[in-house]
Amino acid sequence: MVVIDQGQGPVVVLIHGLGANHEDWRRVVPLLSDTFRVLVVDLPGFGSAPPLAAPGGLVDYAEAVWGALQALGVHQVGALVGHSMGGAVAIEAALNHPQGVARLAVINSMPAFTPQTPRDHFEVVYRRFMVRTLGPRRLARLSAMRMFPDPADAALRAPVIARGRRNRVGPYLAALNALIGWEARDRLSGWKKPLLWLASEYDYFEFEPIRELRLVIPHMRVRCFPGERHGLPMARPEAVAREVRALMRL
Repeated sequence: MVVIDQGQGPVVVLIHGLGANHEDWRRVVPLLSDTFRVLVVDLPGFGSAPPLAAPGGLVDYAEAVWGALQALGVHQVGALVGHSMGGAVAIEAALNHPQGVARLAVINSMPAFTPQTPRDHFEVVYRRFMVRTLGPRRLARLSAMRMFPDPADAALRAPVIARGRRNRVGPYLAALNALIGWEARDRLSGWKKPLLWLASEYDYFEFEPIRELRLVIPHMRVRCFPGERHGLPMARPEAVAREVRALMRL
């Protein structure tokens, strides 16, 4: 599951989102690995990682990540950093293993994935329909256009399309089903360690739940990037690395 192990120093773990793989972090890794030991994982069923032995909940994805770290002898993580679904996995792992996680960073994600608004329900129905009916290849193209719609962003769309084509319907739906209904707002409100939350102005997800979470976690640092969409690690790797470095100084 750990595909990249680069650098030395305090450990920073990078976790990708639904339908993605470790390649989403390729421009972030060299910006951190001069100071930190950077570990990048493939979640079960994506990239080079085999799927879970049986369909499970988000906690099973979090435990798979934690088990992979333990297998490497990593028992103390300086920062767990997750993008999209990877943000939820990072939260779940940190809450279940607080003694081993010093800091948490969440990017383009939510503290809960229980559909409430029409927009939330659309995202679930859209993804299930697209991957079942048109397959991963078509979904990858549409996802790339939603993330990077500017004609000048072809270089950002290309890797999203390439890695999405390699997805399989079963593992994708298993991960989506594990994510839907996951909830951590109440549990996360008790997190006392450094917490960073990066959002985008035009993300898939509403910003209001993050604003509400900030009210109960006053030490949480929140930054929303104007004009950006769902792919901050790809679109703004320098800014993401800079924010993670600042987090590691806390």
